[in-house]
Amino acid sequence: MSILRLLSSSTLLITISALVGCGGHSSQTSPVTPTTYASMTIRAFDFVYDKSDLATTDIVAREQSGRTHDLLKDHALYRSSSRSKATFANLDDGTAPVTVALIARNSQYELDQIQIEAEEGAYYWIFAFGDSMSESYSLYAQRRPEIQRVDGLVPLFIVNTNDSHGGQATSINLDQQGSLVELTPLSLSEQINLPMNLDDLAIEVKHNNEVSVMCDNLLTRNRHIYEEQPVEWKDGAWLVVVAPEGQCHLVLIYD
Repeated sequence: MSILRLLSSSTLLITISALVGCGGHSSQTSPVTPTTYASMTIRAFDFVYDKSDLATTDIVAREQSGRTHDLLKDHALYRSSSRSKATFANLDDGTAPVTVALIARNSQYELDQIQIEAEEGAYYWIFAFGDSMSESYSLYAQRRPEIQRVDGLVPLFIVNTNDSHGGQATSINLDQQGSLVELTPLSLSEQINLPMNLDDLAIEVKHNNEVSVMCDNLLTRNRHIYEEQPVEWKDGAWLVVVAPEGQCHLVLIYD
């Protein structure tokens, strides 16, 4: 009996010793920042001009782990856009931003990249712009603005991706309905409210009081379909993109 008690005591001592040893070891382990996941919506716009209406670039998002999400890829036409929802890995301390890259389709060369924050519920607009003549390419990220509906008026935003004046500000006049002064390239205007009964829309971009881009007949030259139904000016919210090739494109904000 004494032998059994001795063995039991020895076993208990060994067990306690092992537990103490494990506790001492774990106290020296550095704390690990937990990984979280952020679900975001991104709408990517391709305004990289290559002398034709054909698309030549793709837009992808990369996590720090190397995992890639296609935002706008293998589309046929320049000035295309696509909305996608994706879940990105993130760290609680915010040390894992998402890299958005503009990729040349033929060479797979990275033309530009920017970083955005992986934040739950965030909604980004990503604009790719540039042209093959100047070999200048850039990405621009903007949180999607909140649209404020006003009775009897139509909401409109303008983004200027034409940088023909080296980043200097321009003034943009909207068919004498109002004007935007000092709108620099890579910037999004505040919401502009225009009448619902417009017959057409013209935009004039000026630099040092000289017209650099003139776009007219924006309503009659553009037809918009959403979920297989035509959308009229009075029923939508809109974005005008002043593009690198000196044209203006009217885009339906459907989301």
